[in-house]
Amino acid sequence: MKVQLQNGNLIFTLPLERPRLSASGKTRVVASSRGVQESELEIDGRPMHWNLNAFVYRTQRKKPPTHNDLKRRAKGKSKN
Repeated sequence: MKVQLQNGNLIFTLPLERPRLSASGKTRVVASSRGVQESELEIDGRPMHWNLNAFVYRTQRKKPPTHNDLKRRAKGKSKN
């Protein structure tokens, strides 16, 4: 695992794992830092800390509403 700063972007490199069930059982984890990690990068003279989890849902989920969908709902208008 490593974190780099390139052109003002943080680049995280973690190995892709075989999907495993998360602790809650709701997702399958495919990459994880397994908690907070300390990097060699410093911000204001202090080491930057990070954590990262990449996962897939176990079942197909409904696509979340867009910002415009939520605005329409707030105004009482439907998409149809």
